[in-house]
Amino acid sequence: MRVGQVLALTAYFFGEQLLPATPRVRALLQGAHENRFPLGLGLYVTHLGCELAYSTSAFEITYNGQLLFSKLRTGRFPQPGEIAAKLEAAIAAERAAGSALTVSVDGVDAPVELTAA
Repeated sequence: MRVGQVLALTAYFFGEQLLPATPRVRALLQGAHENRFPLGLGLYVTHLGCELAYSTSAFEITYNGQLLFSKLRTGRFPQPGEIAAKLEAAIAAERAAGSALTVSVDGVDAPVELTAA
């Protein structure tokens, strides 16, 4: 979205020099220069969308109903390897307890055998 904003502003200020001089392009640039409201509104709305997407990019990662990581609770992104370590610990705990790992695909559960790589 930010790239679109930069391109729109670049086209607005330097469009006559950068874009081909076709009648359609000339008419579009002339319309943008005569009425700045749609351009400003478009830039504002895309800015708002960027900020909203950035601020709500929260997620939770679960494994067999066990919460492994929550950006909602921690307020941060996971560190490299953090989720993998928690997943390995959860799988090891399940193996120690003797529970089987199953994967559900289209409502069909299938047991999974894990082997060391």
